[in-house]
Amino acid sequence: MWSLWKHSNLRVWDDVTETSAVVVERARNMVTDWQLVNALDTLAATSPSHHAMAANTGTSTSNQHNRILWQPPLSCRYKCNFDAAFSSHHNRTGIGVCVRDSEGIFVLAKTLTYPCTVSVDVGEALGL
Repeated sequence: MWSLWKHSNLRVWDDVTETSAVVVERARNMVTDWQLVNALDTLAATSPSHHAMAANTGTSTSNQHNRILWQPPLSCRYKCNFDAAFSSHHNRTGIGVCVRDSEGIFVLAKTLTYPCTVSVDVGEALGL
């Protein structure tokens, strides 16, 4: 339903016409993501020690084969992760940055907002 709603809004507000294949593919991806997240939540609730071990060591279990786990940098180095969020309603782009050391310990974080919306590639480049 959300994919249909998104399709309708794109057509009305942005004059973008999508094919039915695009609408269906977006819906399928959302269902797959929803199932994966719920499976991981169930795994975490039923086996927290096993889940924590996989997250800390970077190993993958059969239930987590699609999950990308954070990998620490080499010893005495830092790792900077960033992501971008977009709000066409508020015409804003938000950037979040988090730096951790080689043991995964938090070092610093920063958030930025820009008074415009940009493409995903540009948003991630702004974070970098």
